[in-house]
Amino acid sequence: MSNGNGGNGGLPTDFPLPTGFDEAALGDLVHEMSEVVDVTQGQCDAPSLQFTIPKQATADLFRWICGFLKEFGVWDSISHFVAGLAVAPLVILNVFLSVTITVFAPAVAAFVTEILELLDSVRKTLDPEVAKVAVNVLNEFLGTDITPDDMPSALSIGGHLARADKLGGVLHDQLLSEFGAPSPNGLQPSADAARRFTGLAINFGVANGIIGTIGGMVPEVHLDEVREMGEQVARNLGLGRLQRLALQPLVKTLIGTPYQWKINQDWRPTQFTIGDVVNPFTQQLMSPDVIHSALALQGYSDDKIAALIALHQKRAPEAGILRAYRYKEIGRFDAISALQALSYTQTEANKVVTDYERQRQDPHVEALVAAMLEAYKFGNIDSAGFQNILDNLPLLPQEVTLITSRAAFGRKSPHRSLTVAQLELALQNQIIDFATYDNYLATLGFSDQDSAVVEALALIKIDTAEAKAKAAAAKAAAKATPPAPASTTPAT
Repeated sequence: MSNGNGGNGGLPTDFPLPTGFDEAALGDLVHEMSEVVDVTQGQCDAPSLQFTIPKQATADLFRWICGFLKEFGVWDSISHFVAGLAVAPLVILNVFLSVTITVFAPAVAAFVTEILELLDSVRKTLDPEVAKVAVNVLNEFLGTDITPDDMPSALSIGGHLARADKLGGVLHDQLLSEFGAPSPNGLQPSADAARRFTGLAINFGVANGIIGTIGGMVPEVHLDEVREMGEQVARNLGLGRLQRLALQPLVKTLIGTPYQWKINQDWRPTQFTIGDVVNPFTQQLMSPDVIHSALALQGYSDDKIAALIALHQKRAPEAGILRAYRYKEIGRFDAISALQALSYTQTEANKVVTDYERQRQDPHVEALVAAMLEAYKFGNIDSAGFQNILDNLPLLPQEVTLITSRAAFGRKSPHRSLTVAQLELALQNQIIDFATYDNYLATLGFSDQDSAVVEALALIKIDTAEAKAKAAAAKAAAKATPPAPASTTPAT
């Protein structure tokens, strides 16, 4: 220790230090005290005060009183004097409060700031010691013997966080070690951890109760207030809620569930749910009366029950409704009503029925058009009759145009030819010769070989030998002479 006057922050040379006292810490304290003293020796400049006095309300009151007096004929000077007297107390109060607040506001702010800084300083100073006390409280709760000597002691934010990490680690590490170690097989059924946790809470509660009892014996010492620290720790850790969580499986499984079974067995309180009711109803396993009673127990009104039953009732499908309409089991109006029960609107149901009617008519319309074309082609119906029927059919204008074109084309083109039997008869009666016969066979699509066979059969059917000779000669002449081109319009 220096013997000069500058050592230890300016302490006298004969000032003795206690044994084991930190000289550096004492020097920091003296330096802080000297800065506090320097504050009282600084300049004290005049403060810059800005007064804000409310004037609008006072001015409004003055003008109202003055105007009111003038309204009754009071002289201006008297009106102003009386109005001034009336607002004088308000003016004085405004000035007093404004000046007082303006003058003392810095002092109040400085006082509050100083108090908060003092409390913050106390907190920072006590924070390391509080951590040590917290370790002792945790020892009491966990039944451990952890020494707080290795607790970080720095006063900075980093030191505060380091102490928080240390305290939390003490609790978590101890709980992990007490309640089980990691296992490659995962968690296994066990009651050990729940028992230990409940025992810790019981011991902690009993210890706090003992402290409270001892404190009650010596009330002057207020020792019973020490147990409040344990109560605060238990409350912040949520020990009560955690204990309920630990005991819940035991109470629920061994007490609550069997008792619930007993109540259910004696009183049968469980009722059908909507799913329990609706599904069997749609399968015709429940009557509407049973469903009505079950839904009434759930609080549904009669109209809602009726709507729910109607909603889930089985209904004929759309195809079945339309088929019943086709076979005249129901009328058109009933078919539309049945479709409305399937969620169709009246307009849409009418469209469905109309579309079904047209689908049933389409094959017959097409068959009728085909028959008309065939009849017109062979002259069994004239143009006027054909057009009259066509105009009354449910056809698009484009379809009418195309059908008319098909009819005209079919009428103009060759459409009928003689049969083989008719050709043979004409040959036998010498109405046609073999050259014409060959041309007709070619027109009918016979090949040369087939034509020769058909001609041979025709010769067999000729009766007389003379006729056969003439026919053979004519056939030979026809073979020698190139055949004329076949007519494209054979006689009918």
